[in-house]
Parts: sequence; C-alpha cells; structure tokens
Amino acid sequence: MYRIITNAIVLFLFWLMFALAVASHAAQFDYGPQPYGPLQTEERWGTYQSDAAEGDVRYFLVKPKGEKLYPGIYYIYGRPGFDHRLMPELHRLASFGFTVFVAHFQEALLIPVLIPVSDPPEVVPVQIDGFQAFMKLKERSPGPVCIVSTVRGGQYALRLASQPEVACYVGYHPVFTDHSLPEQHQDVMLMPEVRNLKVPTLLMVGDWDFEVRVNQSKRIEQYLKMHGIPVELVIYPEAQRGFDFRVNGRSLADDLAKIDSMNRTVAFVSKYLGGDSNLDMDSNAMAPLPSSITLVPQPKVVKRPRATSKASAISTEDGQ
Repeated sequence: MYRIITNAIVLFLFWLMFALAVASHAAQFDYGPQPYGPLQTEERWGTYQSDAAEGDVRYFLVKPKGEKLYPGIYYIYGRPGFDHRLMPELHRLASFGFTVFVAHFQEALLIPVLIPVSDPPEVVPVQIDGFQAFMKLKERSPGPVCIVSTVRGGQYALRLASQPEVACYVGYHPVFTDHSLPEQHQDVMLMPEVRNLKVPTLLMVGDWDFEVRVNQSKRIEQYLKMHGIPVELVIYPEAQRGFDFRVNGRSLADDLAKIDSMNRTVAFVSKYLGGDSNLDMDSNAMAPLPSSITLVPQPKVVKRPRATSKASAISTEDGQ
C-alpha cells in the first residue's frame, strides 16, 4: 500500500510539473488565431538619437527575409508597452510584405507599463525623431509609409499624421482623447490634432469595448467624411477591448475580429503603398484554432449581459 501511494504521489508531481511547463509556454504567445502571411521574417534592434530622451532610443525593426525591399509601416504601441504579446503581432504584420518599425519610447523615457494616466510630453518629440529615423533607413522601399497604432498610440498617430511622408493610417481600438481630462470630458471631446488627419484612414473597434469608446471612432469617421477624406470604420459585434492581443476572457467574436482586422489592414495599407495585397493568409499560414471553434460566415455568438460598470468590464491586463 505504501508503494502504491508513493507511486501515485510521484505521478501526480510529474503531471503537475508538465502542466506548469505547458502553461508557462502558452503564456508566451497570443491565445486565439495567429494569422501569419506567407513570408518568413527577420528582426533586429537599432538606436536613434533624440534630444527629448537625452540620448539613444532603441527601435525594433522586423521585415521579410532577404534583400527585397518592402513598403514601410511605422507602428505605435499603447500603454501595455512592448511586451510578449506585441512581438508576434509585429512579425505577423511583416509576414504579409511590410517593413515594420517601432520606437521603444517607454523604455527611453522610463515610462512604467500600464501605470500613467497620461504620458509625458517628451513622447511626442521622441516619436517624431523615430519617424524621421525610419525615413532614413534603406531597409524599406522608397516612398511614403503608413502609420498603424493600437489604443493610446492613436494620440501620437494624430500628431504624426501631418508628416508629408504619411500615406495612410490604421487604428486598432484607437484613443483620440486626452486621458488626463475628467471622465465626462473624455466621452465628448476629441483632441484638436484630429485636424492633422488628412490621409485615408481605417479604424477598427469592438462594440464591447467599454473603455476606448466606440463614440470616439464614430466621431472621427463623421469628421473625416465631412472633409472628404476616405475613411472606413469597422465595428466588430461583441468583440472586446484589445481583441487583437487580449488573453483573458477571449471569445469567438475576438478571434474573428483578429483575423478580419489583419486582412483589412493588409489590404488597406497595400492599396495606398502599392504592396502585394494578394499575400493573404491561408489555412497553412495560420496557427490551428481550438477544435471547439469553427469559423463560419455569420457565427452565432453566445450573448452575454453587458457590464453594468466600467470597472467590471475592464480586465487588469488591458491598457490604453
């Protein structure tokens, strides 16, 4: 009997160690689909000078492998920072035929991840210097570039939109208001830099996003249409905040939004930069979905009651 109990304990410990190892490995990657393009990618780090940062700022560059030059995308992350969830997204974007540049401004300015209500003013000149550094690189095809941002990166995208080299803008659940303002102001006010946005624009947001308000994107769409600027607004039914990177509480609606948003981004950027929009994802270029998930043209998503308060709707992993 003693031997049986000892063996059972040993087997349980081995099982526990295996489960923890699997969980640790899974935590390094996005949950849900991982829509890769057909091209293999390579990455490198570099630096550029910025007086606002009083020295060097590191940047991350990822592009398809080889000597061929591809259109450029200047990517601006949000409050979650340059974490393990962002890295695969950048590689996936580049795998469709783009050279992607990211200025690591949080590291340069010692901005803690997820904590500040609003970023310091030095972020703007650091982003401008980063954009100009990207323009000088020989690792992208000559010509204009597009800006892609997520959440709070939308604030800096608006400030960079007046740069003559910008051909288009793509915003994932973008923030277009100053979070240092009182709550009641944030729901009705937009940043005055919206007037800088004079390029074709694609905005994508989930209608279950309770913090980055859908109203902001709707008002931007209305403003751009009024001024004759091409704009597309995609509101994904029942998709949550951060559908492209969230881990906790992912739903089928989030997975479908993640796949569709990548397809739309590739097609939109290729349209204005002259890339190859035929580099679409296929079943062989995508990580397998859980067996319980089946993609259909019009999925029936299980209804959930809407959150009654902002606090109950926001995951602690989310950021602006």
